[in-house]
Amino acid sequence: MSVLALPVRAADAVGEWVAVVDRLDGGQMRRYTLSILFPAIHDALNAIQPRYTRWTPRAADEPRSAAASPEAAIATVAHEVLTRLGQGRTPDREAPYAAAMARVPAGPARDAGVALGRAVANAALQRRELDGYAPYSSFSVSNRPWRWRPTPTDFQRDVVPTTAPLLFTPEAATALIPPPPAFGSDIYRRDTEQVRRIGRRDQSTRTAAQTSSALFWANQVSHRGFMDAAVTLLEERRPADGLWGSARALALIAIAMDDAAVIIWQAKERYSVWRPVTAIQLGGGGVTPDPDWMPLINTPPFPEYPSGHATDCAVGAALMASFFGASTPFTYRSLGVQQIYSQRFQSFAAASHDCAQSRIWAGVHWAHTEDVSEELGAAIARQALTHLVPLVHPNAQGFAPSRGAQGRP
Repeated sequence: MSVLALPVRAADAVGEWVAVVDRLDGGQMRRYTLSILFPAIHDALNAIQPRYTRWTPRAADEPRSAAASPEAAIATVAHEVLTRLGQGRTPDREAPYAAAMARVPAGPARDAGVALGRAVANAALQRRELDGYAPYSSFSVSNRPWRWRPTPTDFQRDVVPTTAPLLFTPEAATALIPPPPAFGSDIYRRDTEQVRRIGRRDQSTRTAAQTSSALFWANQVSHRGFMDAAVTLLEERRPADGLWGSARALALIAIAMDDAAVIIWQAKERYSVWRPVTAIQLGGGGVTPDPDWMPLINTPPFPEYPSGHATDCAVGAALMASFFGASTPFTYRSLGVQQIYSQRFQSFAAASHDCAQSRIWAGVHWAHTEDVSEELGAAIARQALTHLVPLVHPNAQGFAPSRGAQGRP
């Protein structure tokens, strides 16, 4: 594992907006913003030249745009979405837009691109309002055995989104996640004893490599990390379909990662399972209490089941494998911490599994939860890939070696 502090690199006029969003969000890169912005960029490009199915259908007021400049449309979509969502300071939004538009020659194609971008951005923002975006509510708390309550050392309580998922009906999303093992069951006792041994802060049976992995994945933000990794790979392996391929890849990651967060957090509230630190300190259900036991890392301030890390990493890995090939080595940067660490993985699946297992080594999740959550992430990715599918086009899908700095496709 090495320290790496390079900014997000942009392969083209689509990917450069990942870095802009990251800067405007102060390194948070909100998933809600991404889930509107990149599907809208995808739709604008496919309004100019249809190569993939669209995310949001064409609105009645969308101009016909076969002669529009793709670069002008992309920049205008981004500017409109970021402005309407109030992202960042105005000068920080205006500067990248001005720079992007300066690369587009003045004329009818540029004007058409601007008009198209405004129309598509407006439709994308209206769609999210109709998708049920709503405020957050606090996680419930209970003193009953097996039910979640705030954990040491901070004893904080996070919030759960009340919005609807994008890829599933609420009923279908609920059906994706089976109930957790029963309190006191063989699985519960087995997994708790495993965490007691391997996840404790001191005198643990963890190896040095497992400790390193637990710390590497602990504070990273998965949607930010996988968007970053995708931009890097899009630079190294430019899509044969140019801007259209880049937009599709980033849109699918943005949509699926947003759904993963909504589905996972709502399931956490629904099942409200306590964390290993509570289970081990209090005991019960066949577990001997150990009031002094503490995990390697501070336990996150929300219920245990299912696992956000495992689900997110499985979603990102499955989508990346579909874009770039399952056996592609890649570097994942642990973004979301003050010091940025990077780690090289031989495949996307290897990264996903390491991410899931790291939560057991960190002492904050049970093994059964990680297994279920990896399967859940794969299911969300499969559903995402049924959208934005290629139309009949000879260049649809596929990636080519990087063309370096030879201009934009």
